[in-house]
Amino acid sequence: MLKRVLSLVLSLVFIFTLASCDVNNKKNDSDPEATATPEPTSEAEGKTILYQVVPEKLSLMMCYVIKTKNNKLIVIDGGIDGHGLEAPAYLLEELQEISGEEHPVIDAWFITHAHYDHYYEFVKMVEQKNDKFTVNNVYFNFPSDEFIAKYEPNGEPYMDRFRAAYNTLFGENAYQEYEGVQVGDIIEVDNVKFEILQVPDEKITANPINNSSLIFRMEVEGQTVLFTGDAGAEAGSKLIREYKDTIQSDMVQMSHHGQAGLQKAHYVKINPKVCLWPIPEWVWANTNKQFRTDETKKWMFEDLQVKHHYISGLYGTEYIEFPFDFDMEPKNNVDYSY
Repeated sequence: MLKRVLSLVLSLVFIFTLASCDVNNKKNDSDPEATATPEPTSEAEGKTILYQVVPEKLSLMMCYVIKTKNNKLIVIDGGIDGHGLEAPAYLLEELQEISGEEHPVIDAWFITHAHYDHYYEFVKMVEQKNDKFTVNNVYFNFPSDEFIAKYEPNGEPYMDRFRAAYNTLFGENAYQEYEGVQVGDIIEVDNVKFEILQVPDEKITANPINNSSLIFRMEVEGQTVLFTGDAGAEAGSKLIREYKDTIQSDMVQMSHHGQAGLQKAHYVKINPKVCLWPIPEWVWANTNKQFRTDETKKWMFEDLQVKHHYISGLYGTEYIEFPFDFDMEPKNNVDYSY
């Protein structure tokens, strides 16, 4: 009986945590399995490479690093590893390995939304290792401080640290004076182009912080990758209303870690050939049927028949070279049973 009670309590904790997309610690007491950053082949020299980075396989987090053809670095979110909020920053070593530079220079760092499993590695990097890297630009658009305080009050201490970290990099009151990226903005880094498609709409108060996710599309070598952050049903519907068939993208980052995010109709319009899953092992497996992962898997594997899948909780850090050969055999023979 005691084991059943404990199991129920833990399950409720995980469900609550995932719903808000705020995770402090790893899922269980065992050490997360470390994953090494894979080395591209010599043929990849001079190519643009997208890394789906995860330091271990149990964390609810999201991190993408893009190395352009001329070795410029772009970071999307960064996440947080499963050892907790106060663990040492992990991303510097990843950037050093990817770039081959002792002091990496990040030309663009995108933050999708104001949940600390997406932005807190940025905070830790600035607080712990600010002299060991350079950030030229940080791009985000958060809702107003009042909106965040109302709908995410438990996250306020961490948001305060994000604001302070941004000011450390760009000067006193820089956060308060930053207006944020806007719909239609184009950001170019070397041969990679980003277009901002959607910014927070404070009229959306359902699932408010996740639905405030910045949505943007990357274009490189004539191919497109749509980044959706943790956007939910309401933000997805707005996206489809505004862009209709033009939202089609070759690759998509699965929203809200692959469950309870965008809906099937949204993915049908996106019609991707590659799915990027920033999803921990325990959410992917969904052994206790707590999450909506199985529903999303069915959409993408069976209904849309997407051929290529990169799943952080199963395979750790992986990379994609551009241009991507959509006709090649899938790198991962995924067991998507549910």
